[in-house]
Amino acid sequence: MRSKKTKKYIKYIKYIKYIKFILTIILIFAAAAGISSCDILDNIMTYLGANFDGAAGSSHDDPDEFDFDEIIDLIYEDEDENENEPERISDDLPDRDFAGYEFKILSPDESRYARDIFAAEERGEPINDAVFYRNARINERYNVKITGVFSDEPLRTARRNIIAGFDEFDLLALPMDISAQMAEDGLLTNLYDVPWIDFEKRWWDKNAIRQLSSVGLDVYLYFAPNALLTSDKDATSVIVFDKMILQDYALENPYELVMNGLWTEEKMLEMSDIFADGLFMAVQMREVYELRQNIDLDFGILPHPKADVTQQNYHNPVDISGAAVSIPVAYSDLERTGIILEALSAESFYTLIPAYYDTALQTMIYRDVESEVMLDIIFAMRSFDTELNY
Repeated sequence: MRSKKTKKYIKYIKYIKYIKFILTIILIFAAAAGISSCDILDNIMTYLGANFDGAAGSSHDDPDEFDFDEIIDLIYEDEDENENEPERISDDLPDRDFAGYEFKILSPDESRYARDIFAAEERGEPINDAVFYRNARINERYNVKITGVFSDEPLRTARRNIIAGFDEFDLLALPMDISAQMAEDGLLTNLYDVPWIDFEKRWWDKNAIRQLSSVGLDVYLYFAPNALLTSDKDATSVIVFDKMILQDYALENPYELVMNGLWTEEKMLEMSDIFADGLFMAVQMREVYELRQNIDLDFGILPHPKADVTQQNYHNPVDISGAAVSIPVAYSDLERTGIILEALSAESFYTLIPAYYDTALQTMIYRDVESEVMLDIIFAMRSFDTELNY
């Protein structure tokens, strides 16, 4: 979720690309006309290349090369540059009055899962308060009461309820490994059959939808992470690096390598060989917080490197401990659940996800624009375990 500062940075590098393009055209015409001022222009181009090549991205014409703007737009569409949050788009949901219905969401009784579902009051903590206001808005909009049901044995609790034919839970927010077991046992609804869910909306992770769907005579998707949850973001693997070591040894800027599509396993090993201890480390996002608490250093976040430069995109694996939304099979009112699920997901995109970004970036000693951009790339290019498909 790009902040105003990040959007200005992206706009800046676009301007640099544009300036270089215009100057190149001028040079061509100047050379053809034999104008001596082309030497001056050549010097300008040399200066721009030396100072902005990394930030502006690759200048090659190969269409398969990494395109920073396209990667960012895989999940996040262009936003209003005059606002701190993205411009809201309609969720295209109908008006309904559900007469005070208690909408129950089952979740593991652990804070990293439960915090996404319910907050009893404001506490001045970004994620808690975002969830509180999100639920309050949906409660008011549809006259419902969003409630979290938390279990230390969520698989057993859900399985027993569904097999007994009860409609106790409207929505499940369970780790993907548990969700996969339930899908295999035929206990979950195909999300493609749920009214009002629109997987084309920005609050659904397009990579997750594509990779976790099964295609046979029909298309099936039994669970999916989306903006309603943050535990799947916390379960995303990233590379962290020590900025001070990088600076002390005058190593290449990994942010520029990423944006130019040149951040590869070979490059990471090459840089690690120069300073072997502690430069790069693979961790899950939730471990970044623990790292910050235990180690007093300034570090940055990167996507996992490519296998080589021919790989088109970066791939950041998501651990199966991350949660996904699902709906019990044979649920009696799929329309109501579809409306509330879509409404919660849309509202979360504008409230919970920005709060998550703020929390993640506050773990760093010095919050920088590049780290915000890296988070965009990481979350836009996540990979899910396709063995979970059923």
